[in-house]
Amino acid sequence: MSGTHYEMGVQYGVLLKDEIKDMTNSVHKLISFYSKEMKLPKNLVYIYFKFKINKLTKNIPERFKEEIKGIDISK
Repeated sequence: MSGTHYEMGVQYGVLLKDEIKDMTNSVHKLISFYSKEMKLPKNLVYIYFKFKINKLTKNIPERFKEEIKGIDISK
C-alpha cells in the first residue's frame, strides 16, 4: 500500500471487498441474534452496537480512522 492513510484505506477496501462484505453480513446476523435473544427490536440493538463502537473509536489513533474512512468509501 502507498499514499496517505486514507488512500491506503481505499486500496485495502478494494482488495478486501468480499471479506468486508462477509464481515458486514456477520454483524447483521449478530444484531438479529441479539434482537431475538433479548426480545428487542433490531433497531434498538443496532443503536446499542453503534453506541459501543463510538466509545471504542475514541481510543483509535487518527491514522487508523483515516484508513477506515478510505475503506468505507471504497465499498
